[in-house]
Amino acid sequence: MYRPDPTIEAPKAIRVWLYGISWHLVSHYPKSARIRHMVFHPSPLGLISEPVGPSLEAQVAARDVLATMAKLPLWQLEALLSVGDPESASGSAG
Repeated sequence: MYRPDPTIEAPKAIRVWLYGISWHLVSHYPKSARIRHMVFHPSPLGLISEPVGPSLEAQVAARDVLATMAKLPLWQLEALLSVGDPESASGSAG
């Protein structure tokens, strides 16, 4: 409950009161059960046992394919994306 000291000016009293609340909240934050505690490691990528995601070569190849597809006319792009599998496109054509 806010009960300022009558000897202190009102603006200063409320500033001191809000500062006290803020300090209390901040000082108890690291001990809070709701936060995730951080554990620092000198080499965090060294903890990963295997590569994550596709290889660098696969990423470069995928970028090349996407760049080539971006240059296609819209009707060709729609045709490619509607089929999805090259074998099904050749099967439906013949």
